[in-house]
Parts: sequence; structure tokens; C-alpha cells
Amino acid sequence: MQELKEYRLAKGMTMKQVAEEIGVAECTYCAYEHGTREPNIEKLKKLAHLFDCSVDDLIKNREK
Repeated sequence: MQELKEYRLAKGMTMKQVAEEIGVAECTYCAYEHGTREPNIEKLKKLAHLFDCSVDDLIKNREK
């Protein structure tokens, strides 16, 4: 989910900060960004709220 990195950088946040905000380990969030692991719906909702976008936006970007 490369788009997660773009959203994160636009917010001026580190991976560690995002991980803490959504309640996962930094290595887990890193795996989300690199596409080796996918967040569950609860984490997608938290990411969408944090990045001021919709879950739909995150999913659509992933499907491209």
C-alpha cells in the first residue's frame, strides 16, 4: 500500500507515530506500507481517520 507512505508523509509523520496512533507495532505498520501485510478493517478505519480520507480511498488506491 504505497499510498500509505504518501498519506503519512503528507501529514509529516514517522512510521512510529502512525503505528502508535493506530495501535500496532512499527514493524507491522512498515509491512502495511510495503504491501507484505494488509491492515484489518479496524486498522483501515483508524488509518482513514488519521489521514483524513475514507476507507474507500485506501482500498481503491490499493486495488490500482
